[in-house]
Amino acid sequence: MTVDNELEIKVRGICTQLDILGAFNWVLKNNPSNDLPYHNWYHALCMIEKCVEGANYHNLPYRSVRHLAVAALFHDYAHTGGGKDDQYNIVLALRGLNNLANRSVGSTVALGINLDEVEQIIRITQYPYIDAPICIEQRIIRDADLMQSFRPTWKEMILDGLRKEMEIKLNKEISIEEMCKGQIAFLKNVIPLTDWGKHVMYQCGELDKAILRFSAYF
Repeated sequence: MTVDNELEIKVRGICTQLDILGAFNWVLKNNPSNDLPYHNWYHALCMIEKCVEGANYHNLPYRSVRHLAVAALFHDYAHTGGGKDDQYNIVLALRGLNNLANRSVGSTVALGINLDEVEQIIRITQYPYIDAPICIEQRIIRDADLMQSFRPTWKEMILDGLRKEMEIKLNKEISIEEMCKGQIAFLKNVIPLTDWGKHVMYQCGELDKAILRFSAYF
């Protein structure tokens, strides 16, 4: 599993500022999928960082940023790593969210967090996509979930981690070349849903850079 202590310290600080550190610590301690090849603790950290970045780009209010961060933290909670389809993974994520809420004062993961809103943000991450996002928070988390290939850890996370989980899901071996070609095809069809996503993917060129990296790898 990818480890990034600097990123964890950064995200811990973000969660402290958002007053959701209790939820952060609970997922760190209790999430059974934290050590998966791809849908792991590092991916959760990346998602929190990126969702907050997107929220700040759009000047979302504090309440919305908190809901987005909690959704990012839990969106892959107890993920099966290719063992089950994503509809089932979402059920497990929502169960994890509610398990923490049921243990907490006020039946929520942190004071002021509306579980129904967080659940709807989590549900929109189900892939293949089922529903269209209906609010900016849902659009941001969808864009953020596409950005793992843009990080310096892309080889470890995509060519190693995601490939291993896809091999489990498809019950067959996938070569590096096949994985790269699949990612190129996937990225070429990506359409960002937010101005922040367009800025990162188009204006900053991250989408084309990622495609070039995969193209040069085989």
